[in-house]
Amino acid sequence: MAAKDKAKEDENIAAVHARCEELGIDPGKKGVATLLENIEMVEAALANMPAKPVKKVMRPEHVNERAAQMKKSEQYKAEKKVGVSISPMYSNEFGNTMPISLNGVRIYIPCDGNTYNVPESFAMEIRRRIYAVDTKAKRRKRMASVQDNSEKSPGEIRLFR
Repeated sequence: MAAKDKAKEDENIAAVHARCEELGIDPGKKGVATLLENIEMVEAALANMPAKPVKKVMRPEHVNERAAQMKKSEQYKAEKKVGVSISPMYSNEFGNTMPISLNGVRIYIPCDGNTYNVPESFAMEIRRRIYAVDTKAKRRKRMASVQDNSEKSPGEIRLFR
């Protein structure tokens, strides 16, 4: 009997050492048997847990962005074309070319005074930017004219309209 018990004990020790090696644990440390028992209990508990279906949720920003850009690009190509020109005077504000990006679709319009046919959506954005620059220049001019900024009664002058 003693030989059988010794063989069984050696087999258990070999199994413990193999399991420790598998888990990356030093088998010579104290409490290894308890640690292995705890690991086996956790693994058994995880094996008995019912598997919940994982619901994969796609966020809108993770949808194929390139396909969405191509779709928008085709939509803009189908729009009515409008003639737009940007005076060289605006090159101080926009640079030599004005980049316009709508929904990931980007075009560049040179600030050279020539007329370019662009989709209506882009034309509206170009006009909005030019209007903003013009408004800024008017405000700057109005504020710089100190002689004309005197008033006889408070509230007479409206610097910002």
